[in-house]
Amino acid sequence: MVIRRSLIAVLAATAVFGLGATPAFGWGDDGSGSQRPPSSPPPPSGGGTSRVVDNCHLYGGPDGFGLSCGTRRGGGGETVAEILGPDPVPQCWDEPASAQDAVNLGVTDRTDFDFYWRWCLSGIDPKTRTVTAGGVTFSTTFMWLPKGTKDCDLPGPYPGTATCRIVLTERQRELVELNAKDSMIPSPGVVAKPAAVRVRVPVAFVDDDALTNKAISWDGNQAVIGPIAAGAVAMRARLVTYTIDPTGTGQDAFDCAGFGRVVPPDGATPASSPDACWYRAGYQHSSATQPDEAYPVRVDATWVIEYNAGGGWQALGAPFTKTQQTPLRVSEIQTIVIN
Repeated sequence: MVIRRSLIAVLAATAVFGLGATPAFGWGDDGSGSQRPPSSPPPPSGGGTSRVVDNCHLYGGPDGFGLSCGTRRGGGGETVAEILGPDPVPQCWDEPASAQDAVNLGVTDRTDFDFYWRWCLSGIDPKTRTVTAGGVTFSTTFMWLPKGTKDCDLPGPYPGTATCRIVLTERQRELVELNAKDSMIPSPGVVAKPAAVRVRVPVAFVDDDALTNKAISWDGNQAVIGPIAAGAVAMRARLVTYTIDPTGTGQDAFDCAGFGRVVPPDGATPASSPDACWYRAGYQHSSATQPDEAYPVRVDATWVIEYNAGGGWQALGAPFTKTQQTPLRVSEIQTIVIN
């Protein structure tokens, strides 16, 4: 389910009988964002932008983007009441989490438990079954339940404190998936190719994480996240520029197509692999005199969030830049003296 998997990297959790309490993405007029676990780098400065387009609440910012819609306009025009039929408005529900999710959040001593993301919905009046003025918002907690825990009786609703496994009816899931779509904006970060960097030798940079991110698609060297859609509105994030500053001083910074999309093979050179992201001049000095004996390689990825309500893609707000620094050690060229 899109809304769970795309957000788990930015969630924190604290446990009370295995139940955490951390808000994640919430889309509405306030343009709220997300929280990260303590081990994650802080989000870049700068807020997000939100607006209402064709009965949908749109949010975009450095952490990600998303939208929620009160009705399925353009797809039959069903209201919340029509989608749910006799079923009640869901409060909370559980989506399976992986063992790796638990490790990422520091939960390593719960071998007799199954892990879940407990999602909760707000912004729909349970009596009138209409979307409130603030829009539909979601929160999530990481939790665990003893193996063999039974499902809650359908159709609910159940609060976030329920100790059974909360599941959705087909109609409730249709409502949830209609109303909530989101995607994250990854932080940039490069590795050097070859990994052992020496002075006066060209070095290529590759963003391995971005290249394996299944949410990113490509149009030539143009990187795009999405589109995602709810109702008659679609959203996407488009990479504008990707700039690498190999020394962290700004003097040798250069733009790179995509994320250094081309991975040069071992032994490659700028001549044999010209489409790779090369620092062609190479480092002129080793990193021995640098703080921590490493160059602070800076990467700036500039994105713009766009939406399309039938009139072509338009910017939701101003472009924003996400920045990351990666230490890189550079050694002197070794010479061998033969007597």
